[in-house]
Amino acid sequence: MPAFDFNKVVKIWFSKPDQHPLGGPFNEYRLVSHRLRFPNDEITLISNFEELSSEKQNQLKAFCNKPPFDKKPINLVSIHDVERRAQNIKKTPHIRDRKVQLELLKIASLERTLGDGCLAAASDIARTLSGVAGNPYTDLDRTKLKFVNMAPIGSTQPMFKEFKGDTLNLDASFGLLVNATFEYDAERGGVEVTNVSNDMMACDESKTDFLVYYRKLILNRYNNINDAIRELHHNKVFEGQELSLALKSMKEHEKTEENIPTAIRFRRALKRVCTPDRYEIVFKAFILETAGPGCMHDAIIQFIEKEFIPTCKTKKLYAQEMVDAFKLLGNLYPFKNENDMLWLNSKNNVLAEKWTGFEENVVKIQSVFRMFKAKKELKKLKVEAVNNASSLYYEALRETDEVVLANALGKLNSAIN
Repeated sequence: MPAFDFNKVVKIWFSKPDQHPLGGPFNEYRLVSHRLRFPNDEITLISNFEELSSEKQNQLKAFCNKPPFDKKPINLVSIHDVERRAQNIKKTPHIRDRKVQLELLKIASLERTLGDGCLAAASDIARTLSGVAGNPYTDLDRTKLKFVNMAPIGSTQPMFKEFKGDTLNLDASFGLLVNATFEYDAERGGVEVTNVSNDMMACDESKTDFLVYYRKLILNRYNNINDAIRELHHNKVFEGQELSLALKSMKEHEKTEENIPTAIRFRRALKRVCTPDRYEIVFKAFILETAGPGCMHDAIIQFIEKEFIPTCKTKKLYAQEMVDAFKLLGNLYPFKNENDMLWLNSKNNVLAEKWTGFEENVVKIQSVFRMFKAKKELKKLKVEAVNNASSLYYEALRETDEVVLANALGKLNSAIN
C-alpha cells in the first residue's frame, strides 16, 4: 500500500557556470528556513554541480553541510548520478519506458549545457524520471508549513493542525499526488482538471503509469511543436507576425540546427524575430507548454481517460469519491507556493520587488557567519548565543518589516561582538 513520507522531500536546482550554484541567497534562505522549522527532515537536492567550477562545487557542498545542516546534511545528488541510474534501469512491471527516459535525459543535458538552453525545462524533465518523485518533489519556492488546514472537504471553516510529517496513504488516489483542481462532472461522468502546476508531485510508479504519460508527452512536444503552438495561438500569446516569422526563420536555419530538438530550434527562431520583452513573454508560455504545467495538464487528462476512469469502472469505484480523494490530498499537502519566477531570471521578479533589501540582508548574515568562524577562541556559550540569534534572524527574514530585520540582525551582531 503506497504512502509518501512528508519528512522526506526532493528539490532540484540547476545553474549555469556563471551563476550562483543555488540561484542566490533567496534559495539558500528557503532551505535554511526549512531545516530550522523541520530539523529532522531528509532533504535531497538534485544539482548539476559537476558541470560547475571546483570553486562553486565546494561552495555548494559546504552549504549543504554547514549549520544548520551540520547535524543532518542536505543529501546532495548529482544529475549525472540520476542519469547513470536511468542507464541501468532494468525492465520491470512498473518501469516500461526506459528508451523514452534516456531520450529525455539527452534533451535535459542540452537544456543545461547549451548557451541558450533553459534550466527550468531541464528541471521539468528531471522531476519526471523514475525514482526522483518517489518521495514528494517540490520546487524550491514551495515552502513547507508548520500548520496545515485539516478541514473536511467542502467546509468553509479552516481547522488548522500542526503538521508533524506523518505519512499519507495514497492508495485511494492510485499512488499519485499532483497539484491540480479536480471536479467531477456528474452529467457526463467525466473529470474536469484545472489549475495544474508541476511545482509539487509524488508518484508511486508501481501503482500508476501517470509518469509514463507525462514523459512521453514531453518527448513528443520536443520533437513536434504543433500542440504547444496551437495552445499559445488559442491563448493569443503571439502578436502580429511573430509566429509566421519564427517558423520561416526555423526553415532558414534548418540545416545548421538539424541535430537540435525542434522545440529548442523554435525558441531560437523566436529570439531572432521578437523584441527582448516579447521574447520573454512568449518563451515563458512556450516552456510551460513544452514540459511544464501545460504539458502536465494534458498528461493528467490522458491518465484520467485511459487509466483513472476505466479502473474506477472495473473495480466498481465511484469516480466522485476518487476525485474527492484527490481534493483531500491537496488540502493536506503542507506546502505553500511563493511563485517568484526566479527560474526565469526575469527582471520582473515579484519577490525581489516586494522584499527590498532582502538579498543584502542575507549577504550580511553570511559575512557575519564568516567573521564568527574566524574567531576560534570564542567559547561554547558564545556559539550557542550566535546559533540562537541566527535562528531568530532567519525566521525574521520571512517578514517584510525593515524594523524586524534590523532588530534581528542587531541581536546577531551583539552575540558575536
